[in-house]
Amino acid sequence: MLTLFVLQLYFKQFVSSDFESFYNPLHGNCYVYNSGWNDSKQIVTATREGPKNGLEMVVNIDQMDYVKQAGSLAGIRVVILDQNQMPFPEDEGVSVGPGQLTYISLQRHEINRLGSPYGSCTEQLFDPFTSAYSAFYNVQYRAKGCEYTCYQKKIMHECGCIDFSYLNITALMENINADNMSLCQSGNFEQDECRYAIKMKFMNKSLTCDCPERCNDVIFDSFSSYLDWPMKSEQAKIAQMYNLTQDEVVTDNLLRVVIYFSDFHVHELDEGPAYELVQYLSDLCGVTGLWFGFAMMTFFEYFELLSDENNTLIMQFKSDVASAHVAID
Repeated sequence: MLTLFVLQLYFKQFVSSDFESFYNPLHGNCYVYNSGWNDSKQIVTATREGPKNGLEMVVNIDQMDYVKQAGSLAGIRVVILDQNQMPFPEDEGVSVGPGQLTYISLQRHEINRLGSPYGSCTEQLFDPFTSAYSAFYNVQYRAKGCEYTCYQKKIMHECGCIDFSYLNITALMENINADNMSLCQSGNFEQDECRYAIKMKFMNKSLTCDCPERCNDVIFDSFSSYLDWPMKSEQAKIAQMYNLTQDEVVTDNLLRVVIYFSDFHVHELDEGPAYELVQYLSDLCGVTGLWFGFAMMTFFEYFELLSDENNTLIMQFKSDVASAHVAID
């Protein structure tokens, strides 16, 4: 249950229904607070900066319930995104271990990219066939979700199975018999070889996927700092506060996280055209005018040269005629 996992949360008011959940193949059950996935739930906002005005929670990871085959690490993964976004904890976020108080300070960045004809970003926010996560979780488009959807489609089309590490998208697939589609088997040589070839293309970014970035995006830069928590003299008190038994060592199971804005300044990154049409036409007219001016100057210079030559010939002719008259007399 979520209330056994998140023991305490300080931010406005803790209500377990404020969390949305999803399953991640690598990290298991994941919970999203203040997600914006459900339109009927109000989004809470921070009104002041600093650790005292941020979100603070105490989490019990309960190591005794860990599945040994799932991994050798204990702790949680914290991913911070804007509302209506799908988190991918295997690729992003901050790792937090038990027995620690972790401070995560945030700085908001807004990115405004240019679309056609300057760039290839997309303004499409919901496209379940490009990013299947939009269909399953009512989240907005992300390039990473599009890439994982594309990867799964390639696996299903070329290998004839579903990669269990990614979202099962059989319900969205066209021109494919979903009833005969099953999870890829690790002992199947043909499937393993096919998956490996596609995975290598995916890792090398040579897999043909049309997944542009969003034209308008929000990201958060984060800075983390850590302290041991709780101190030894407080461990018995903390164990009593959260109804932990003697077998449950506080420093092995509890962790505390404080997430806050370092300031409310928003850093904007705006793309602009390096060479606009107006500037191009202006420069074109300028260059055209320059060359036309040179051409006209050349024309008049040539005309003047012909005129001078003509005058010279006329004067020479008159001089010869005058000399001839003198000789006759």
